[in-house]
Amino acid sequence: MSLSGKRIFITGGSRGIGLAIALRAAADGASIAI
Repeated sequence: MSLSGKRIFITGGSRGIGLAIALRAAADGASIAI
């Protein structure tokens, strides 16, 4: 799924599932705020 141009705010993104979601979203082109 392309997330290019999307912004995502992730709470708890420093470890575990939150980190995995942040890494995947960034790889798919999203701008991430943790």
